[in-house]
Amino acid sequence: MPGDGDDYAVGYKKPPQDFQFRKGQSGNHKGRPKGTRNLKTDLEEELRETVLLREGDGGKRISKQRAFVKNLFARAMKGDARAATLFLGMIFRLQEISQIDPDAPLSTDENAVLEAFKTALLQERPLSKMPRPTRAADKPARKASSHSSRIQKS
Repeated sequence: MPGDGDDYAVGYKKPPQDFQFRKGQSGNHKGRPKGTRNLKTDLEEELRETVLLREGDGGKRISKQRAFVKNLFARAMKGDARAATLFLGMIFRLQEISQIDPDAPLSTDENAVLEAFKTALLQERPLSKMPRPTRAADKPARKASSHSSRIQKS
């Protein structure tokens, strides 16, 4: 203990000796117990666990994270606007900025989707009533790009 004698001066940053921490004891006795894990650790472990996915005749084991992404994508493809927004947000956050070409021209399908989206917003129509773009196999291959930074305002 600091100042074993009676001449210990109590003041700024010098509490009375009776109230100082004892050797080997912390100041937060009711704090987080040792061995408890935080939310990030629990979430990572939960996402690594596997579940059985049944597709077609058989099934396969995939991680819960993969199952979540598959489910979110399936809901987005069925027209769920919230799922589509969440899915696209995840893609844009994970995509590297160096891959984005803001000067690349939009295809006719992309322009049609943007026009339909603009019309739906102005008329407050549900997104499920919007026309679907042509299949990916019918379109020429393009390199990945971000459309959010290239939306044309009119």
